[in-house]
Amino acid sequence: MACPNVIVMELEMHYASDPTQSKLRAATYGRGLWETKVSFASSPMTFVSSTTKQDNTSSIKPNQPAQEIIKIQINTSGDLAPLSARSFSFDTGESSNPLTDITLARVYYTGGANGFSTTTPFGDAYVSPKGDFTINGEQEMINGTNYFWLAYDVSASATVGNILDAACTSLNIGVDVIPDETNPEGHRLIELIYCDAGGTHLSQEHISLVTIGSVQQSSEDGMDGYQDFTATIAELMIGVSTPVTVQNNVPFNSDELIIWADWNIDGDFEDEDEQVYKSGPLGITTYTTSITPPAHAKPGLTRLRIRLHDTAFGPNATPCGNANLGEVEDYTIDVKEETVGIAQIKTERTIVAYPNPVSNELNIEYPYNLISTPFYITNVLGQSHYQGFLSGKTIIQTNQWPPGIYFIHVGVKTESQARVIKF
Repeated sequence: MACPNVIVMELEMHYASDPTQSKLRAATYGRGLWETKVSFASSPMTFVSSTTKQDNTSSIKPNQPAQEIIKIQINTSGDLAPLSARSFSFDTGESSNPLTDITLARVYYTGGANGFSTTTPFGDAYVSPKGDFTINGEQEMINGTNYFWLAYDVSASATVGNILDAACTSLNIGVDVIPDETNPEGHRLIELIYCDAGGTHLSQEHISLVTIGSVQQSSEDGMDGYQDFTATIAELMIGVSTPVTVQNNVPFNSDELIIWADWNIDGDFEDEDEQVYKSGPLGITTYTTSITPPAHAKPGLTRLRIRLHDTAFGPNATPCGNANLGEVEDYTIDVKEETVGIAQIKTERTIVAYPNPVSNELNIEYPYNLISTPFYITNVLGQSHYQGFLSGKTIIQTNQWPPGIYFIHVGVKTESQARVIKF
């Protein structure tokens, strides 16, 4: 740049991630903007340093592809004979249950851009990572800072409340390198994140009482037309109808009540059968209906959303966003599989276990145990919880057992099996 003999009002140095692209800029008085590249002496590329960071610690819903976990930063110097990244070795770190929560792990490259993107994958995906795993590939690097990213595909069956984590234990750029920081602080929580909803204007028409089975919740008009009652849990059984009533504080003929349930526990109300009630415009005080979880409902804790809105003045008949008038309330429902009083799985040999669900004392009968027969009980993770021998009717004290689902295995080669629920 041949800058004219003028007053320079502002001088700026632009440092690019690739130093060969760095520029000097000058803003002059009356002669515009002048720019030139900064002189750079070419040299063979060398490795300077590397580290690992966890930039994104926000929550993740189940069934989400390509979720950023950690960033691997590699710094180089020189623009001749570029180095190439050839492999990254990882560990799933403090992830709660990788085999259940993670379907794929993949590395992406964004060059000198410090922002996660899936445009340029590195190597092949690694299926079902657990513990140590390595992803191989070939990526030529630029002079300066290079960004690589480890991402997980989160399973549709991922457990809400579990965490996703990773560490980069080493990488190869022709030689093995251990990053300065291998296990950055932080993780990502698997959590159901629902859209916001409510009412724009405070009004007399709001939800004043909700009854779901034996659970009741009264309320006043919530701030921003929304009330969070997710600490209130109602139990619903798959295939079994549960009565629901909702009271409108001051009804108008154009008021409508709509109810949604997140049956597949994926953080939205957009799937099949998830709108469970729609009254149409009704000027009534009490809406009465019933809710029956469908056969495809996923057992576990999930969200029930109730919206009261005025169809004549700024209506909103969707589960998200605001209506002009009315209110939205959220509840938690615990969807359970239907159980019977006695657990029986019919094989050539049958276990009889009762009561089921059980609280304090479990009775087990095994008609074929003419002699003492070994048995053991496991939890859902396959961990042994109890073992002994069956002789006639066996009684087990369960009052100290944690709530959950347990499996009874009879015989050395598991001749028969039954499931019981502890509450």
